[in-house]
Amino acid sequence: MASVKRHGFDTNTMFVYASDQGPEWPHSKWTLYDSGLRVPFVVRWPGRTPPRSVTDAMISFTDVTPTLVDVAGGKQLAGLDGSSFKEVLLGKKKQFRTEIFASHTGDGEMNKFPQRCVRDLRYKYILNLHPERKWTTHFTLVSGIPESHKDVYDTWLERARTDAAAAKLIDTLERHPAEELYETERDPWELNNLGGRPEFAATLARLRGRMTAMREQLRDGSDSE
Repeated sequence: MASVKRHGFDTNTMFVYASDQGPEWPHSKWTLYDSGLRVPFVVRWPGRTPPRSVTDAMISFTDVTPTLVDVAGGKQLAGLDGSSFKEVLLGKKKQFRTEIFASHTGDGEMNKFPQRCVRDLRYKYILNLHPERKWTTHFTLVSGIPESHKDVYDTWLERARTDAAAAKLIDTLERHPAEELYETERDPWELNNLGGRPEFAATLARLRGRMTAMREQLRDGSDSE
């Protein structure tokens, strides 16, 4: 079939732009909060994706390979974790995944705070494997980069000595309970942990169960990281 030319590109050409994680700030990169997990994902497929369209559908990077295989008309490989979101790209579906799992293990030197999480369309559950540890990353430990990394973080620590709000923020960044639960629409920055509130006990138990099942499926017994 002949290709249809539009704006210099044919309809068989797809452009995908994405990044690998959120910004390099505390509560973002090297964490499982949405500001660390959510990344730009832009697709231009002339004649196929509706122009200037935006979707709230949740996808995971595990879905990218199956989607590209589907778009190319190939046969899906057995054993892939993801699935194709081609129908979302075509504007035929508004929703895709009902939940997403994520993990952060660390590098054993700067990042020593392993986390696991499951997020549905409304809530985020985070399991901290070593809540007794203080959260650290390159941002808080690496010095010698002017106006960046630890030099910036040190100014926050200095402010926290005399500013109660700054002290509370530092405590939120560095100290985490074993479990965290957030309602992502009302609390997009994930600062209000609902894990200890009785009215959210059922939600906490449900997502905890999903996390336990996924860890068992993946044989993720890495509590000793």
